[in-house]
Amino acid sequence: MVSDDHSEQGLSRAYANLAYLCGTEYTRSSVWRGIGGARNYGAAHLSAMTYLMFVDADDEIHPDSLSLLARLATRHSLRPCVE
Repeated sequence: MVSDDHSEQGLSRAYANLAYLCGTEYTRSSVWRGIGGARNYGAAHLSAMTYLMFVDADDEIHPDSLSLLARLATRHSLRPCVE
């Protein structure tokens, strides 16, 4: 999921496109909620999840990050966020 904390229109369109390209949900809060706002808003509006990973707009992650983390979680029997 891509959760947008009421960013400016240009960024908002870019985030919506990113979500579309990744085949995931996009949500945008109607007001700016401050530090952690997008994280909290997104987590509260997820329809279903196993694990959460928070990435800010200024973070860079390796393209294989999610698949590697999912494999490690499975290998080490980490409990999901919601059971």
